[in-house]
Amino acid sequence: KILRDVKVLDILPYMVSSTNEFGTLKPTTIQKGKKSIRMVWEIGDLQAKEERVLTYKVKSKMNLLGEVKLPAAIVQFINNRGVLEELHSLKLRVIKKEE
Repeated sequence: KILRDVKVLDILPYMVSSTNEFGTLKPTTIQKGKKSIRMVWEIGDLQAKEERVLTYKVKSKMNLLGEVKLPAAIVQFINNRGVLEELHSLKLRVIKKEE
């Protein structure tokens, strides 16, 4: 089914910073706050079985000890009944590699 007005929201916590290295799609909006960075991609419409891959690099602002969980990304879209839906990804777990 066609998804209309697709938006992807991803929030980076204060402990990481964006590098401005993005894959094929750059965010439409980057909002920097005191405790986080919010990135928004406005994708538009997606046809059935169409996909987009969003990639970007981040850097840690501090030396990680143990693991850090990054928040889930959020996808919002208008479904075929005209209703706004919202889906959440899994949370990303980052673990420091042993040197």
